[in-house]
Amino acid sequence: MILALILTASLSVPTFATTSEIPDAELAENSIDSKIETVVESKIASAEADISVEATKTLVDFSGNEYKLVECYPSGYYIVHPESGVIVEYSTNSPFPYEGYNTGLYYCGPTYYYIKSGDAYTHTITNENLNVEDVAEAVEISDSLNTELIVCKDEAVVNFIEGNTSEFSTDTATRSTNSTDYWVTSYTWLQNRTSGFGYVSGGYCGYIAANLILKYWNYRGGISLIGLMQ
Repeated sequence: MILALILTASLSVPTFATTSEIPDAELAENSIDSKIETVVESKIASAEADISVEATKTLVDFSGNEYKLVECYPSGYYIVHPESGVIVEYSTNSPFPYEGYNTGLYYCGPTYYYIKSGDAYTHTITNENLNVEDVAEAVEISDSLNTELIVCKDEAVVNFIEGNTSEFSTDTATRSTNSTDYWVTSYTWLQNRTSGFGYVSGGYCGYIAANLILKYWNYRGGISLIGLMQ
């Protein structure tokens, strides 16, 4: 009876994986995620945003290049390109573009958020599927974006991610050329504008954004850019 109790007790003891049992690739990935989260925390501090890092997910583009999505609490996210150290896009108050998804996450630049299920690529927000021609175009866009990001490499961030430097502070984030934030000083002029910006649906957001910039610059710069274009 004593022997049986000992055997039962020994069989019921939970086991835990030690560091030596975790694959090197997984340890390296966890280290990269941790360092990227540190970079994002520095950016959050620099922006004085009332959010905190919650989770990090891995995204890939249509050519297999890797990105990291850092989701924040209670809202907001940062998408980082580890190879260049560039924060491709971020928001301190927007919903997560991949909320509820953890695998098969594909990214092709801002607004291009897809999940892959089988052979289908579905947009996480609009639920639209890519056809064969769309996927081929997405590969080209992915290659182009990856090349441009590497050209704009943020050395301070890359050195930290790769372990060449041991610390990354808010000061480092501020000094880094490619990670500086620029804030509109008279943003109230843009609030509640309902006309004069060419609002139209159907994929024209780039033109509307350009219109916003030109109208604002015309308002702030003292130069009649609108008149010059007429």
